[in-house]
Amino acid sequence: MASQSLGCVSGTLIDWAAGVIGISPAIVRAQINQESGGNCQALSSAGAQGPAQFEPATWAQLGCTGSPDNATSAMQCYAKYMYQLVQANNGNIADALAEYNAGSASSPAGQAYAASILAAAGQPDTATASGGTGATTTAASSADCLWQLPSLPVVGSLGCILSKGNARAILGGMLMAGSAFGALVGLLIIAAAGFRDTGAARAAGGALEGTGAALAFVPGLEPAGLAVGAAGSTARRAGSSGAASRSLAQRRQRRSAEGRRAAQGQAAGQRRQAAGQRRARAAAPVSTTTQREPIEGGTRITRRTVRGGTETVHVTERTKGTQPGQSRTSQHRYTRQVA
Repeated sequence: MASQSLGCVSGTLIDWAAGVIGISPAIVRAQINQESGGNCQALSSAGAQGPAQFEPATWAQLGCTGSPDNATSAMQCYAKYMYQLVQANNGNIADALAEYNAGSASSPAGQAYAASILAAAGQPDTATASGGTGATTTAASSADCLWQLPSLPVVGSLGCILSKGNARAILGGMLMAGSAFGALVGLLIIAAAGFRDTGAARAAGGALEGTGAALAFVPGLEPAGLAVGAAGSTARRAGSSGAASRSLAQRRQRRSAEGRRAAQGQAAGQRRQAAGQRRARAAAPVSTTTQREPIEGGTRITRRTVRGGTETVHVTERTKGTQPGQSRTSQHRYTRQVA
């Protein structure tokens, strides 16, 4: 299982450096953590730079290329230097770590540095290196290589065809191009929706369909041609559906206006009929009769008024009590139709 990344230093680079030096990846990770915590922008007061904390003089002396604050370059130089130190100290990892830190394997400060790193990595003080390849240039490149040709006898490695950085750049460019094309298609569809009440959408759609058909016959542009043609078909359909929708809306508006005019005519007829009835009643002769008749303890007065075919009867009854102030009057009225 690949080592866990540490800051800007990937687990792949940690495992690769461990293979070059011939030590456990845990030691590499612990040492880089001790130096910078995996910070590519780390800068010490003495001028040491990057994740492996190289001073400019040491970097130049080792003949390292690139920049100390670049993870790949720094780990390539780190693996080269540590491999030299391990070999110079006969595989003794503690002495190599001490010399990396203090410039001398016997330095107390360097030995304390080595002991803390081995303890953090879970390795004994007597750990030794073995199996290191020392091949830093090809391996460092392959750590960042996505597609590399296999090595051949005598010739060796044929190099990296596609690095991870270039692959990311290419993928990013493709995504940007795809997004731009998608946005263009979306704008065309929106424009078609906006102009669907005119013939512009149908005309634009037909033009796009023709352009798409032409592009589809160009090698390498077949997908773009199909997409442009599909966008044109969408625009043309949007224009056609807009015209149909407009015609349907106009018919609905006409029917609604006709219904309103019919309702207004009916209401006007009802108003005229009611007015005629009122005028007929006003012009009809009026006859009024009054009849008085005695009732128990009082008098009933009945007044009949006939106008046209309507009779209104108003009845008033007045009665007297046995005591003063006990008289009572009641009235009621009704209307009926007469021949």
